[in-house]
Amino acid sequence: MATQTIEFAAPSGQTITAKLFAAGSDTIEATAGSVTARTNATGVYVATVTSTLAGVYRLVATNPAGTLLAQWWVRLANADGTYIAYETPNADYLDATVSSRLATSGYTTPPTAATNATAVRTELATELGRIDVAVSTRSTFAGGAVASVTAGVTVSTNNDKTGYALIAVTGLGNQTANITGNVSGSVGSVTGAVGSVTGAVGSVTNRVTANTDQWNGVTVTGMPMPTYVQPTGFLAATFPATVSSFAGGAVASVTGNVGGNVVGSVGSISGVTFPANFATLGINASGHVSRVVLVDTTTANSDMRGTDNALLAASYTAPLNTAGTAAAVWNSLLTTYTTAGSFGARVVRSTDSNSSLQITGSNHAAAVLHDAEPNSIPADALAAATITAIQAGLATTANQTTILDRLGAFTGSGVNTVLGFLKAVMSKAASTPSDVGGTFSATTDAIEAIRDAQAAAAGDASQATLEDVQDTVNSIAAAISGAAIEVVARVADGGAITLFAGDDARVRSGTEIAVSISDVGGAIHSRLDTIGLANLAFGASRPSQPAGAIQGTVAALTVVGAGASQTVRIDLEIEDAGERLAYADNYVWQIVSSTAQGSEYDNWTEVEGTLAVRRRVAVPVHA
Repeated sequence: MATQTIEFAAPSGQTITAKLFAAGSDTIEATAGSVTARTNATGVYVATVTSTLAGVYRLVATNPAGTLLAQWWVRLANADGTYIAYETPNADYLDATVSSRLATSGYTTPPTAATNATAVRTELATELGRIDVAVSTRSTFAGGAVASVTAGVTVSTNNDKTGYALIAVTGLGNQTANITGNVSGSVGSVTGAVGSVTGAVGSVTNRVTANTDQWNGVTVTGMPMPTYVQPTGFLAATFPATVSSFAGGAVASVTGNVGGNVVGSVGSISGVTFPANFATLGINASGHVSRVVLVDTTTANSDMRGTDNALLAASYTAPLNTAGTAAAVWNSLLTTYTTAGSFGARVVRSTDSNSSLQITGSNHAAAVLHDAEPNSIPADALAAATITAIQAGLATTANQTTILDRLGAFTGSGVNTVLGFLKAVMSKAASTPSDVGGTFSATTDAIEAIRDAQAAAAGDASQATLEDVQDTVNSIAAAISGAAIEVVARVADGGAITLFAGDDARVRSGTEIAVSISDVGGAIHSRLDTIGLANLAFGASRPSQPAGAIQGTVAALTVVGAGASQTVRIDLEIEDAGERLAYADNYVWQIVSSTAQGSEYDNWTEVEGTLAVRRRVAVPVHA
């Protein structure tokens, strides 16, 4: 880290915060640890920065309220030293020595526009002189070989067609001309007549449909069957419509009814309706139907036992549930369950509806005692241990310690007791407790002694005392003679302010408005400083205008002087003061505070004064 001292200018008498920013950036690169004013150079400050920054940076100087005071450019190196801030960063562009640039003596004046035009015309005439004929008189192509043609070329007549061959790579497409040579590939279709096939045909994979052709020297239609010998009597045989039996071989399918037995498996049977879920019906090894869940009504069964005299469903009554059983037990009359020696007779019962008595696990009655008859607890009813426990609860060590702490640390011997102190306070004849300490004496300081002393001193005041009182009254009367007595209000009197329409009251120019208010004891400064400059607002308006016709900010609070002459100086900033307002002297200005209270703000008028807006008749140089 390097300690970099930066010197810059700003309005004098300010508390400044200095920050460094890179060119074109809003990121704070460094904040000065301290900013101090030069002793003799008014308006010159020195900011100390500890950083590793190197290059050109913008220095921004503000007051505690965040108001801009000045901004400069400074070139830093990552080394200890003092650096001067300048108005512009142009020095950053001097990246070479001036002596290395072109000297005036070596400079050649460039030609004028007219000279350049003349030279261009002369050169153009020379070039155009080389075109001695019209371009349109020249041939487009004089003959010779063409290296390549990228676009399509239409040939009307080709007189040199010998020596060409067709190579079937992707197929020849449809051919309408005769093919006199051989065809080694496949032929999609032949629409014309084939003269003859002299060679052997290896194979024909698709069906060949014949038209009128010769078969064994005979003209036939279609493709005739080969030579076939018909069995004797085949055509005269009669075949039955129904086959009653079949001796051998598999039968592919049977569409009619089968009257006999079928040996072997049957693929499927149509026309037969089975009950639902028939396919899941199971029969065990004993021939019984498996998993019978429900049997229809049985009227008579000679081998079924265990149901003799069984209750019929029509005579069945459902038993009480848990809640019904409990209700029946608790709602029974007491007389029903009080038989001597029974469980009911031993249950403790209330004699009325106030069921507050309980029996504990130790067989003790537990109840809240709401009332007791006189002498209901005899003296011998309480055991000694019970009395001891009661006493211990009332006078515990903690309770006693609390009582002693509240009384104080009395010695507890002689007159150093509560009684001894009371006597000493009341009676001048009492002994003075040593625990009192100091110079107190009951003889002179007891209430009785003070009463006697007052009685002894009763009478008229001396002449000298009366004269001293009269002198004091006379001096007070002289001080307020002819002057009205003003009751101090809760709002501090800020006095009168005069503004010229359009003026800029700014700290950066040293034109801020300074208001001084009497602040003996510093109460006003302490309050405003605690609230903070950011929570103070300045405003002014006339009675006929809304609040805030003129607005400004509180830039600084400064304590001036001490004792009876102590004041607080309030620096106000106002931009374009009253530029569009009527000129009048009946404006009222105020400083209002805003104090955060949770999610709300409490607003309070702190200072008030009068304000006059006057016309500015001079015209600024830079309006």
